Parts: sequence; C-alpha cells; structure tokens
Amino acid sequence: MLAERLTDWTLQWKKEGEEIGEERGQKRGEEIGKKKEALRLLSKQAFLKYGELPDWAVQNMEQAELQQIENWAERILTAESLEALMT
Repeated sequence: MLAERLTDWTLQWKKEGEEIGEERGQKRGEEIGKKKEALRLLSKQAFLKYGELPDWAVQNMEQAELQQIENWAERILTAESLEALMT
C-alpha cells in the first residue's frame, strides 16, 4: 500500500514538474520571440532613417532588453541621429 502511494506521488510530482517546466519554457519562448520581432522592426526603422547601421549600434540593439528596444522604437520618430536615439 505504501509502495503504491509512493509510486502515485512520484508520478504526480513528475507530471507537475513537467507542467511547470513546459509553462516556463513557453513563457521564455514567447519573450524571446517578442524581443526578436521588436529588434527586427527597430533595425529596419533605423536602417530606413539613418542608413547602414554601424557595428556598435547593432551590438547595442542585440544586447538590449525588450523594454529598451521598445523605447528606442518610440524615440526613433523624433531622434535626429542614431547617436541621439541610443543615448
């Protein structure tokens, strides 16, 4: 009887762990996807407005958090230069 309960608990914990892991993985995947899309759009906007992007700008964009990328995407409408945008 105890052995059966231990087996049941083990299976239940394993299932719960898998569900938690799946949820975390899905959430992380969504975050990565949002950042990639925001970065793609910002890069395109910056290229159209300022021309070829220097390596330092590309690096800054790739290393930025999603919130920073979104801030730059808003500021690009008023920033006179790439340097002004990214300060």
